[in-house]
Amino acid sequence: GENSAVRYGKKSKLMNELFMTYEWLIKYGVTNETQAEDWFDKTLNEKNMFFYKWPSKIEFENNNIRSIFLGEFFNWDPVKTFEEAKINGFKSDKKPKTGYYKFADIDDDFIITIHHWIKWHKYGFTRLWDNLSLEIRHNRLNRDNAIKIIEQVGDETPVLEIKKFCKYVNISSEEFYSICNKFRNLNVWKKENGLWKIENFLIENWEWK
Repeated sequence: GENSAVRYGKKSKLMNELFMTYEWLIKYGVTNETQAEDWFDKTLNEKNMFFYKWPSKIEFENNNIRSIFLGEFFNWDPVKTFEEAKINGFKSDKKPKTGYYKFADIDDDFIITIHHWIKWHKYGFTRLWDNLSLEIRHNRLNRDNAIKIIEQVGDETPVLEIKKFCKYVNISSEEFYSICNKFRNLNVWKKENGLWKIENFLIENWEWK
């Protein structure tokens, strides 16, 4: 798909023109700077973790393995890729799991919703903002209407998913929220009258929670 480091952030120094280097795969790949072996236990093992094992750097280079983003060949547009997928049988959900698109992230149960919500603590925006920004860039939405959508949606705390996650990892909701607050970006957030707020926020009458 798209190069997330380029589309959603700055250009990575680990890219080599069009190709992902071995270093890029290790840092930004699914295993996030770990090896499959790091996750082995009584259930996860060599056999069922096979798809998460990278070739070694020597194998990677000696066999001239090249991984290329499809987004390097055309302007990556989630709506257009959805239309193409739909022609080939793909079906969207009835409503967005997270963000603006009802066809995105639907292969996940509850982790992806929490993943994108935590960006609210780190950066002061969520998946909805990501998606609406793309809609503005593709001239399907203007900024004023995007702000209205954010205002209408309001707080996006995925309460049910957080409860499910806490049960899954055997922690309390209180502990979960406490951990999230430890990573709140103090360059973005300020505490006022016991509530965390973002100064000069985009929406004047936002209900802070």
